[in-house]
Amino acid sequence: MSFYSIVHQISFWIILAFISSFIIRFILLMDPNKRVYNHTPGPCRVVSEKYKGTAGIHLVESQNRVYITYGYGRVFNMSTPAGIATFEVRKIDPTAQTQNPHIYDLTELRIHWNGYKNKSTFSPSGISSYSSAGRTLLYIIDSLNSCIQFFQVIDKTTISHRKAICDPEQLANLQDITVVGADRFYVSSLTFFNNRYLRIFELAMQSTIGKVYLYDGKELGVAIDKLASPSAIKYDSNRNLLYVSSFLNEVIRVYKVGKDLTLQLKTEISTLSSVVGIHIDKKSGDLWVACHPVLFQTILHYYNPHEKNIRSPSQILRIRMQEDGVSWVITEPYANDGATISSSHSLAYFEEQLLIGTTFGRLLHCDVLNPQIT
Repeated sequence: MSFYSIVHQISFWIILAFISSFIIRFILLMDPNKRVYNHTPGPCRVVSEKYKGTAGIHLVESQNRVYITYGYGRVFNMSTPAGIATFEVRKIDPTAQTQNPHIYDLTELRIHWNGYKNKSTFSPSGISSYSSAGRTLLYIIDSLNSCIQFFQVIDKTTISHRKAICDPEQLANLQDITVVGADRFYVSSLTFFNNRYLRIFELAMQSTIGKVYLYDGKELGVAIDKLASPSAIKYDSNRNLLYVSSFLNEVIRVYKVGKDLTLQLKTEISTLSSVVGIHIDKKSGDLWVACHPVLFQTILHYYNPHEKNIRSPSQILRIRMQEDGVSWVITEPYANDGATISSSHSLAYFEEQLLIGTTFGRLLHCDVLNPQIT
């Protein structure tokens, strides 16, 4: 056997091993072995059929109000209304025989665009806020326009557009936003490529070219690079911690935030599920996270949003951080196979109540009957 024949055979087996490894990794990545068993933390009800694609939910505790974005389906060529609504936080007795029929109503906000030209293609998703001295500012990802929109809350029914930061290259594929100060925030960018098929290839390769950007009030810069599919992001102002989830690696990275907003990796939380939304209980420091537990069903749902028979399971996890900050306990308050709500995307927890938003579908409200053990 000649030298070239030996090299040819060795090369063949190396390539075959690489391809086989990729196929096996890809199959495992798609979660074909996972099953979802329906359960709830208490009675649940659909809040509204009117507002679809509630991809962003954010609690403003100073106002006792939850801000909700809707219309994310526009990014996937769905003809759906888009805007911002609010849900008033109230203490609700789930055992009461009768309830006010309007207690779960949403209030659609009027938006004063102040001459902004691209309002007709507004497609909101991630949302965060900053409140000080009775003034509340909202920051919202506008996915279709590759923008971050700045708003000010005028009153309970009205917000006013302040400005927009747009960049089709850097701000494409934004997933989530979290505010650290007035006009200062971090945003996560899931993928590098904008093309639909190149995004799939990038995710399939589990590449580490995702980024987290920091806007310091003047300019946008890279805060973290070489990340694998960064998705949900949330800042804990009480503990100076930044949580960044990896959609494909199924982990949440925990960073210590310095006074100059530099980041130092502290630990990683393994979730065994693809996290897309994070809510922080400011009192306890617990994380409530919205997940896509079965990835291949999620991908089918994302690329076939009009097909009602193609559903993606929903899952909510609660992560109780321990006092040492590097250990935790995870429970599963809510799970659904996609029949009630498909593709959980965002959430908020308040007054023993859980509000769950979805990628393209409806909004769900649940009572949490036993929060101590949920």
